[in-house]
Amino acid sequence: MFVCRLLHFVLLPVIYSSMHQAVPVVVPVTTETAEVYECVHSSDPTAANYTWYRQDRPSLPEGIKAEGNRLHFMQSTSDLNGLYICSITNEYGTFVASFYREVQDCPLRRIFKKVSAMWMLLMQTQSLPS
Repeated sequence: MFVCRLLHFVLLPVIYSSMHQAVPVVVPVTTETAEVYECVHSSDPTAANYTWYRQDRPSLPEGIKAEGNRLHFMQSTSDLNGLYICSITNEYGTFVASFYREVQDCPLRRIFKKVSAMWMLLMQTQSLPS
């Protein structure tokens, strides 16, 4: 397995109008099984409603799972790159935090995938002698 990945994580500025709440932010959380981002806000997370979406899609792409204030990337591929937005609604109003995620696939991994696919095709088209 090749472990070659470059991740760019950029916090974007947030504009809000309430003086009752701190500005929400999205922070990366390291886990063993997935790339996870958490939407952090000063209010009680259980008293808020969190909605995650990607700017260019009406719903989250396959390979991404939203659970409350956490966004889980189950696959670490470049096709999941984009601007992700966390919308928080609580008793004080609606607040928004966002981040831009960019993963660049390792060139060696792309080559390995192509060679593996070609090898499998070759094995399927040739019969092995007994």
